[in-house]
Amino acid sequence: MTFPITSTCDRLPLMTMTSTQRALLKKRAQRQPSARRMEGLRQDQVLRSPLVRTLWDSLSDTQQALVLNPDRELGKRYPLSTGELSGLTGMSKRQVQYWSERRLLPHWLDQRGHRRFEAAGVIVAFALSDSKQHDRQHYADVAADSQPLASMRRAISVVGLSALSSSDKLDPDELEHTERTLRLLADALHEVRKDPESSPQIVGLVA
Repeated sequence: MTFPITSTCDRLPLMTMTSTQRALLKKRAQRQPSARRMEGLRQDQVLRSPLVRTLWDSLSDTQQALVLNPDRELGKRYPLSTGELSGLTGMSKRQVQYWSERRLLPHWLDQRGHRRFEAAGVIVAFALSDSKQHDRQHYADVAADSQPLASMRRAISVVGLSALSSSDKLDPDELEHTERTLRLLADALHEVRKDPESSPQIVGLVA
């Protein structure tokens, strides 16, 4: 039985290696993760974003099952193309392109420049597809605003003032979920304020 030379090198004391073996071992030690691997790690960070997790909680059992196992519907796993995301979520290809261009759908670009979507993108896509058209347009307007945070503050204040004005209409569970979401948002904003460069990892922004 034979072993790859670099595997054999791992078992040899450095002083007993030939110059060729040492060169191979050094080359392997300096090998950088592939671009695909680095993108996979970034997408894992997006998926762990607390804001993405709050959207996950809003999905139906059927939608969550499709996020976890897209192969049941598509016959393949992640990453998904624009057409595959469309087929999985019921959004049109045009909608997928539109929301991606407005940085609302987490995605990455492959070597040919084609969009690829992971689980986080599917979660956000389902959340968008469950929203009303005028709500989705408002999300896009906020994202495209020259001062999106100011626009977000106004939206939260106006809607919050209206929603909290009638205590008899407030559902305790919804109050709890909303409070948790706003606390997560506040935590994310605090972290980004301390380290602005960390925003893609903390909030799940599209690169």
